[in-house]
Amino acid sequence: MKKLDKYIIKKFLGTFVFILLLIMTIAIVFDISERVEDFLRTKPPLKAIIFDYYVNFFYFFSNLFSFLIIFIAVIFFTSKLAQNSEVIAILSSGVSFPRFLRPYFVAATILTSISLYANHFLLPKANKTLMEFEARYMWNKNTFTRVHREMDKNLTAFISSYYEGKVDQMWMEKWNGDRLESVFYASRAYVDSLSKKWRFEDYFQRKIYKDHEEIRSGAKLDTTLTFTINDFGLRSEWASTMNSFELRDYVKKERERGNEEIIAYESELHKRTANPMATYILTIIAVCVSCRKTRGGTGAHIMIGLLVAMLYIFMIKIFDTAATNAGMSPLVAAWIPNIVFSIVAIFFYRWARR
Repeated sequence: MKKLDKYIIKKFLGTFVFILLLIMTIAIVFDISERVEDFLRTKPPLKAIIFDYYVNFFYFFSNLFSFLIIFIAVIFFTSKLAQNSEVIAILSSGVSFPRFLRPYFVAATILTSISLYANHFLLPKANKTLMEFEARYMWNKNTFTRVHREMDKNLTAFISSYYEGKVDQMWMEKWNGDRLESVFYASRAYVDSLSKKWRFEDYFQRKIYKDHEEIRSGAKLDTTLTFTINDFGLRSEWASTMNSFELRDYVKKERERGNEEIIAYESELHKRTANPMATYILTIIAVCVSCRKTRGGTGAHIMIGLLVAMLYIFMIKIFDTAATNAGMSPLVAAWIPNIVFSIVAIFFYRWARR
């Protein structure tokens, strides 16, 4: 590795870390101003606020927007090189433009590898701690309404609503092939998601035999079922708390049950790979945009970069919505922005080489 490579890699990584810390510091300050009322109301321990919430807050959002921060960092320091005529000097010394891009790709590979590993394995643990803190001290989002699931091959269940461990109107049917064997209804139910213990109130049970029926009802019934409340479906944000192996197994399991609301989980799985890979594409665009000396200087390059970044985010949101609401494949929706911007990167590359 030559001095040129070390110089550019050092500039790349150093600028990235500086901008990351700057943006996340601002984000944390704004978040504190918004959350202070919640913290005063629920009084979480200071240790939990710092280590359970804000440390994991930093991990989550810094990785979520890392490819865009990398894009801005490359534009910033490459523009500075161009304005100081360093890029002209490098290319005039006989270094080809593809050779000039090599150290950028080395640095991009380092950051992409870290992001990929974090997305698939490290961040789910941090996200779980973060969301458990939110659910305990800020709000409880683990709620859902009108959910129908096939719990196993012969058992279906319906829940009218669920909130903070309380179920309203639960209905279960057990089948033997095409023959109904039993029906169970409870106006209310309370569940411990860890022990799988259920308490039903105002329940009605009907068992159907070949020659007779058996009906039972009562005010209360404590029992254990083969499933927990989480089997009715986690809220989509909880996809980020599962590592990729767990998430893949969950998607497969829910698809076999006929759950039509797993698109958000599939999208999360594919975006864990697609978003970090965008680093290479955006790095090429950033270098090509900012390597030429212009009258507007660094400010003009940053404005162009921000415009490209906003278009990229806009496209991600459009296709994410298309996957969720319009039936588009989550795999296709996750990779289309990268494919489109790869074509854009090729045009910028050809323009910059002239």
